[in-house]
Amino acid sequence: MKTKTSYSVGITTALLLVYVVAVNVSLTFAVIFFLFLLTTASLWWMVYSVLTDKSNLSGKTFDEYFYEDTAERRSK
Repeated sequence: MKTKTSYSVGITTALLLVYVVAVNVSLTFAVIFFLFLLTTASLWWMVYSVLTDKSNLSGKTFDEYFYEDTAERRSK
């Protein structure tokens, strides 16, 4: 996994934890709403960075192998 992807996963996880703590501590509505919007945006960023990460491609295609983590070839 690239460092950009690792940063996005780490930052999103940290923001989600801060959001959960903020809700349980009963902070003001404005702070909780801002954290909600921020975590939603960071979640989209994380999903995009994980799906576009090309650092660990195996070279296996769906036509040859049904699962990427097996050496068994797909029967046609």
